[in-house]
Amino acid sequence: MDFEKIIAAFKKIRTATIEKNNQVVPFVLFIILVTPLILFIVFLTLYLLSVPMENHGVVLRPGETGYDSFFLGFLIITGGIILVLLILILILSKTIGISTIYLSETVNLDKVIYIVSKSKEVYLTDKIMYTYNTKNQTVYTEKNTQRLKEEIEKTLFWFQLKAEDNIRIKSKKNVTSIRITSQVRKSKLTKFYSVYFDDSERIIKFTEIISTSTYGNNNFQSYSKFNFIDINGSSFIHIHPLIQNEIAKSL
Repeated sequence: MDFEKIIAAFKKIRTATIEKNNQVVPFVLFIILVTPLILFIVFLTLYLLSVPMENHGVVLRPGETGYDSFFLGFLIITGGIILVLLILILILSKTIGISTIYLSETVNLDKVIYIVSKSKEVYLTDKIMYTYNTKNQTVYTEKNTQRLKEEIEKTLFWFQLKAEDNIRIKSKKNVTSIRITSQVRKSKLTKFYSVYFDDSERIIKFTEIISTSTYGNNNFQSYSKFNFIDINGSSFIHIHPLIQNEIAKSL
């Protein structure tokens, strides 16, 4: 799918309900999982092939005292670590860092983005942003145009898509990869997206990976999954009463 088709696919989305799942913690746990998994595979292979093993300067051979207990003990310990990490990854990937993003339109067809998470609710347009903090139950207002633009593009990445040299696109069946690079002071910011389509070229989900690079040192920032729950359905959004009050005051 080329750039024009990508833009066309996103422009078809007038309203949407999107579930965002922050995958940073599960991703870090997955990286940690790699080491015990490799050790488990290596030692299991050695045990199945009956390879002699040196332990504290003593060579243990198959059939000798300590050979089986050494391997089985090691495999049980590493296997237990792997199991615990897998359970944590499965649980945390479904329970933490979840927020819901609503895309809607006003009667004047202006875009409205509404974000609901555990810590806050955000009403966002290109003219104003209201942020309700659930902890102190206070609404904060932001009117800076540049700040609003950055928040919109940060929330729904396709609003920043333009035919520029800093965007690279690769496509294969039902998946399109988009790489966006920009310079932020002395660092290079890279945003990588994988957009998934069904057979009718309708967007069903996408992932986002953000990283920075400074003088050759790469720094992982975030990894999130976005699932489209609904596209072009009902545009009704349940807005928090305190945010509704602020909207009414501005009319």
